Amino acid sequence: MLRVSSICLWLGAFVFESGVFCQTYVGIFLGFRWTVPTSINEKGEIVRYFSNSFGGAEQGFVRAADGTITEFGNFAVFGTTAFSINAAGAFTGYAPAFAGFSLEGGPIFFNSGYVRDPEGNSTSFDPPGSISAIPLSINAGGAITGYYYESNLVIHGFVREPNGHIFSFDPPGSTSTKAVSINATGIIAGYYKVANMSVHGFVRRPGGPIESFDPPESTGTIVSAINTREQLRGFTQ
Repeated sequence: MLRVSSICLWLGAFVFESGVFCQTYVGIFLGFRWTVPTSINEKGEIVRYFSNSFGGAEQGFVRAADGTITEFGNFAVFGTTAFSINAAGAFTGYAPAFAGFSLEGGPIFFNSGYVRDPEGNSTSFDPPGSISAIPLSINAGGAITGYYYESNLVIHGFVREPNGHIFSFDPPGSTSTKAVSINATGIIAGYYKVANMSVHGFVRRPGGPIESFDPPESTGTIVSAINTREQLRGFTQ
């Protein structure tokens, strides 16, 4: 899978220190090019990545509530991206690995997932049959969900249990499945495509049952998050 470089000149990040509606914030500026946070937990810890150059390796970081910033990614030569951090301080993301060149001469990178515990120990993982994994969400118990590509570039959802066991899944009729969020009870939400290219939302409950849905009058459903009350966030087409 080719990685696409950003065309932005610079991107900074910030965090509000004492409430959503306060008017003061703290800047987070790590890379010379961009700093992009994506997840904050109940303790105020933040993860994501920064980069110093166009097309350069992305470097992961975690910002503690007191402002201390720790860079990480020594286990990934070509960079590290962090996507989600849980209440305990464990987080997940992916680390790209160089896999050769395309017929056009561009570099090809495949991704392996990882989980990093609060003590800083990292474990990489790949769903069976995966050539590129994109973990997107970790819950309070350490379960992880996301999606992965097979060699034929078909996309499947997966869940990695805290004990390391990984299960692949797809809603019935799916030709492409993206799991994007897992809540504290292990319920997973995401969206999928079918043969006519329409997009539908789904919820997967622990043990495997999958429910598809679309809001009234929707022609396409993209789900981006689920909370502990089983409320969903997303948009319709």
